Amino acid sequence: MTTFESGIRSLYSVREVADRLGVHPETIRRLIHDGRLDAVRVGRVLRVDADSLEGFLARMRVKPDFRRVKS
Repeated sequence: MTTFESGIRSLYSVREVADRLGVHPETIRRLIHDGRLDAVRVGRVLRVDADSLEGFLARMRVKPDFRRVKS
């Protein structure tokens, strides 16, 4: 399999990403248009690369705030 073919396999539609994250597809489109989630346009369709999605999720990860925890 060539690099190009393996890259195609890791592209997800807006609906697939939305279903995976449990949000509305319009939320994913907004993230893409705001520049917070990288995507490519194939014809008229937006596709999100798996690495872009993983990077986005890593940036959005919430770290615990131990200062707010009362003992």
